[in-house]
Amino acid sequence: MEFTDSDELRRDILANQYLPEHLRERAKNDTSEYCRAEDADNLLEVDRLAGRGLVRFYMEAGNGSMQVDVPEETARSVARWILDHTNA
Repeated sequence: MEFTDSDELRRDILANQYLPEHLRERAKNDTSEYCRAEDADNLLEVDRLAGRGLVRFYMEAGNGSMQVDVPEETARSVARWILDHTNA
């Protein structure tokens, strides 16, 4: 799985020379915490947004997809299970 966190996203935004200045300023001053994990096939995404206390899972399988918001501790358990049962 590939993990991205707030600092990495901010660095990418600030390094983008084509991004309007007001968006770069917003990224520079943003103190919110955010992280994302994606598997190699983009079948699973895990987003964590600070302040809500919930983690959003987005999963795809076959022709269906599911999105669910769960408490952080539940998300940690699910993420551990996924990592234990994949080649991540």
